[in-house]
Amino acid sequence: MAVENQDNLWDSFWGNKNSFYKENISQVVTQWELYEYVKFQYLDTIFLPKKGISSLECGCGSAGASLHLYRKGYKTTMLDKANNALQLSRHSFDYYGQKGFFVRGDL
Repeated sequence: MAVENQDNLWDSFWGNKNSFYKENISQVVTQWELYEYVKFQYLDTIFLPKKGISSLECGCGSAGASLHLYRKGYKTTMLDKANNALQLSRHSFDYYGQKGFFVRGDL
């Protein structure tokens, strides 16, 4: 598949998503949100709260993991090549009044 087609594929995929980070189970509505919520509960067992530690989420998509880590004290940077993914990420961070660093790029 040509690189241009891959770019269009990911932008199309993330352009169709409207769910984002949910901080508690009562906010979960969709199966996607439930999967994400369970994933974050697991991440809590691996990543302890850390003030000021930097994290980089490559291929961040909705950046749920970064938002979760940010809320635990991490400084977060999100990298994605899809503009729609970064828009959804920014929306999530804005919704919760959080700050992150968003980068459009590829590895």
